[in-house]
Amino acid sequence: MELIKISSAKILLAASAAIMALSLVSCATGGDARMPEQDRSHTLTSPAGKAAAYQSLEGSWDGFLWYMGQDMAIKLHFLLEDGVWLGQMDIPPQNAFGMALADIAFSSGGLKATLPGLTPLAMKATLLGDELSGSFSQGPASGSIRATRSGDGASLRAAMQAKEAADRAALDPSIVSQEVSIDIPGGRLYGTLSAPLSAKPASAVLIIPGSGPTDRDGNSILLPGKNDSLLSLGNGLVKSGFLVLRVDKRGIGKSVWPGLREEDMSIDQMADDAAAWLAFLRSQRGIRKVATIGHSEGALVALLSARQAKPEALVLLAPMSADFFDTLFKQLASAPEDYLRRARFIYEELKAGRYVSAVDADLLSLFRPSVQPYMRSLIEHRPTALLASQTIPTLVVAGGRDLQIELSDAKALAAARPDLRFLLLEDMNHVLKAVKPDLVDNQASYSQASYPLAEGLVSGIAGFLQE
Repeated sequence: MELIKISSAKILLAASAAIMALSLVSCATGGDARMPEQDRSHTLTSPAGKAAAYQSLEGSWDGFLWYMGQDMAIKLHFLLEDGVWLGQMDIPPQNAFGMALADIAFSSGGLKATLPGLTPLAMKATLLGDELSGSFSQGPASGSIRATRSGDGASLRAAMQAKEAADRAALDPSIVSQEVSIDIPGGRLYGTLSAPLSAKPASAVLIIPGSGPTDRDGNSILLPGKNDSLLSLGNGLVKSGFLVLRVDKRGIGKSVWPGLREEDMSIDQMADDAAAWLAFLRSQRGIRKVATIGHSEGALVALLSARQAKPEALVLLAPMSADFFDTLFKQLASAPEDYLRRARFIYEELKAGRYVSAVDADLLSLFRPSVQPYMRSLIEHRPTALLASQTIPTLVVAGGRDLQIELSDAKALAAARPDLRFLLLEDMNHVLKAVKPDLVDNQASYSQASYPLAEGLVSGIAGFLQE
């Protein structure tokens, strides 16, 4: 759970396991920014009279999937290229973008398409003017779909071309990256594996994101823009000679699958997932050592996974030292007393092993019933005690301008063992960026990738891992 202090009276809350209760999205493999190639067997040889109707589907569509009283925002994109329909689906609430649609057919205003995956999602819709409406099914589940045109084919083509050009310009020719995945009980996890072009690393690093819907790049759908903090950190370490793996946690980005429910998740599951990724890294050719970097709540995941995976080193970025709820209530100190009283009641119930079904509306973002099992699992672990019980070489990194974790907390964690290393970067904030002392600049860095990483962050971590 992370809280960004906006002012003494206003706090932006980011739920720790912010996964929509509607878990119907497919584990599609997605694709890159360009429209994917489709099976040419669907080539349309339609009369000219139908061409205009086909063109009417081209463009972008914003809408929702409805299932059992819940909705999930989606975006659909369609283009007709050489008589072949190409399509993608975005699911912004789960940070899933560019998922390729298959078996696209459009005739006489009727649309059929499938989102491939372990359990494919099939949709049927009718186009009337600028609205698509119809139904979808995924396994035994079914619901309705509705979308409204948000852009035409010309604007979509222009946007796709601009993105492809930007992606090409942003590529670092010294880094080679590939999409990777591992199967775990019930589903599949995805990540990006990056290596130096001209070197063969002997050491590999796993980077674990922080809490909430934070993806492998360090970006969150709860923020208005991307900061790319973990992407930048990962690329910096690749340039320092490491094989680097950045991952989407279960329920975030591509690591989603049918039947994945928020109420079934725990911090211990996250640790098991991290251990599985570390095993994947150890299996890579030439790798002799592996290390784990955990950011914020990811630091706790790193500590828990280390008990079974035994990495050669740990790096804990902006970590909590105290019980999760100690940190939470410290961050909530300026909230109204009545709010705190009700929040503490739920905490005491969870601590006693009891869940609270009736939660006031203003507390749902923190204590909705579906997230309570996850929060209950957090109560059972104290980072300081975990770290004190281990002997793995560990570096604790703190930022002097972190709005979410107090410097005293990071120092307390670093004092858990006499052999621990501690690195303080005075101008670093919680998303690892170099910021000015003022609050406005600090907050702006959460949503702007142009802010550089704090000076000394990459070199400090690389130096520690190379010892």
